[in-house]
Amino acid sequence: MKKLKFGVIDTSKKKDEKRLPIHPDHLIRLPEDIKRQLIFEEGYGKPFDISDEELAEQSGGIASRS
Repeated sequence: MKKLKFGVIDTSKKKDEKRLPIHPDHLIRLPEDIKRQLIFEEGYGKPFDISDEELAEQSGGIASRS
């Protein structure tokens, strides 16, 4: 069975958004197969001082929102 990919977006314009970000330091706690399912939006790691390249190495990759 093929596993789904999940997009993790950087920002939201929803008025009452209650979502919390996934901190890149917490990725080490996730099993490898779960980490590889997460695709982060370009620039997601910037507020955490983590480059897109570093984040891509720890996850399923980086993609634009579009």
